[in-house]
Amino acid sequence: MAKDLRSFIADVKELGPSYFMELSKEVDPIMEISTLQELLGKEERYPVMYFDKVKGSELPLVTNTFASYDLLGAMFGIKPGTGNKRDILLEYQKRSRNLTDPVEISKAEAPCKEVIWTGDEVDLGKLPIPQHCPKDEGRYVSAGFTVSRDPETGIYNCGWYRHVVKSRNEITAMINPNNHGKYIGRKYKDLGKKMEVALVIGHHPAVVLGSGERGSIDMDEFQVMGGLMGEPVRLVKGETIDLLVPADAEIVIEGYIDPTVDTTDGPFAEFAHYYGHEMPAWMINVTAITMRKDAIFYDLDPAHVEHNLSGVLPFENNLLTAVKAKCPSVTGLHLPPSGVCLFHAYISIKKRNPGEGRLVGLSALASETMLKMAVVVDDDIDIYSERDVLWAVATRVQADKNVVIIPEVCGSHLDPLSYDESRTKRGSMTTKMIIDATKPVDTPFAERVKPDETLMKTLKIEDFI
Repeated sequence: MAKDLRSFIADVKELGPSYFMELSKEVDPIMEISTLQELLGKEERYPVMYFDKVKGSELPLVTNTFASYDLLGAMFGIKPGTGNKRDILLEYQKRSRNLTDPVEISKAEAPCKEVIWTGDEVDLGKLPIPQHCPKDEGRYVSAGFTVSRDPETGIYNCGWYRHVVKSRNEITAMINPNNHGKYIGRKYKDLGKKMEVALVIGHHPAVVLGSGERGSIDMDEFQVMGGLMGEPVRLVKGETIDLLVPADAEIVIEGYIDPTVDTTDGPFAEFAHYYGHEMPAWMINVTAITMRKDAIFYDLDPAHVEHNLSGVLPFENNLLTAVKAKCPSVTGLHLPPSGVCLFHAYISIKKRNPGEGRLVGLSALASETMLKMAVVVDDDIDIYSERDVLWAVATRVQADKNVVIIPEVCGSHLDPLSYDESRTKRGSMTTKMIIDATKPVDTPFAERVKPDETLMKTLKIEDFI
């Protein structure tokens, strides 16, 4: 059987109740689902959550699939306790480079074709789409990815955007101006054509992860998804659009965007744990909804650790690859949750030359528009330990010498501190910073105190109690 959301659920069920929780009482999609996730998070509990009954819909809902590194590892068959965060990133890197062509199957074989709504049957209100936070504009599809095709090259593109329901057959697509989906949409606008799209809700989380890959615009994310899953993504022809869509999806919303017509989207609780303000967006005019006969709605809680971890592996992979290409001395890179797994990077290097710390920081900031701060440390520092990184900053940094500030750089329009060229209102520019917390290579520096390595391995505190 092909891998899908159900196979992943079966895998985490086997890991036990710490990793899977089934909730049988009816839940209100208006903020109750996300509130329950927050309550568990305060107890540092992050299981996949399966809701049997969602008020107002006949479909169950699953969420929290990205809520911990253990779950990220489970997507690749790494069981909890058998690999660390670095191991999970290395596995992601290995799989993402193993590009695997998708395969097309017939409509009769495709699970997502078991139920088909067209015309007056189309009604987004029948889906258990949640409102996550009090000041959100409305009900948001937060874990769906959008499929489109470049009109010039014919290459498929998949992107992860935000979508608020406007009516029974209208849902927005708020796409970052720097994202490939926006570039493709502008091409359709220049050609005077509508842009056909499919919003895919529910698949194996490795497939969803692949839609966030940070490659070139010529990269076909379906190939990345196949590599991450370890098998080809099965595709099938759309019902009302000339696109291939994932056959093993739970739900597929088909439609088109008229890129000459703008609408608005927001406020929305964003990854930075602030409300994103109202922004320009395009409208998806829904022409069909296809799904499994027992479809499971797939959700993600924004402004929550799940939102941050959902993108950490693609971002770390892209950054580490780009920085190591320029600076071979790099030994590791981590995007910590404290920096919403995006704004801050901790990078370790085996320093050999003066100025390498700054060069590595510059390379990182130039490789990812959304990155705001790069902290570069020596390879004796554990980049997965915030305490260790901040100790390096405290003991190896003089602010007037080791901190570099670069104002007015292209950044993220979702950064609550972003500004425009006049610096008088919100825009898509930011100020970036490098903290070079590496020791000098040509002058003596204080020696770090370390315990005896042999005793650390042989002594056991239990023997002395």
